Amino acid sequence: MALYALSLNLAFFLALVPELKRYLESRKQGKIEMGQTMESFPMGRGMLKMAHMMGFMKEKG
Repeated sequence: MALYALSLNLAFFLALVPELKRYLESRKQGKIEMGQTMESFPMGRGMLKMAHMMGFMKEKG
């Protein structure tokens, strides 16, 4: 069971490597905003929705 959990976490980490590279390049160039970054992946969109509902972030517009 522990091997399964470890391999699953490794698979998720490896899947995030391209996104991480893109984020770091954009951040280095100074054209990144946290909200835009979070919108680029499904989990981030869900976190933004919850943050908006709880009043942590203002709606766009």
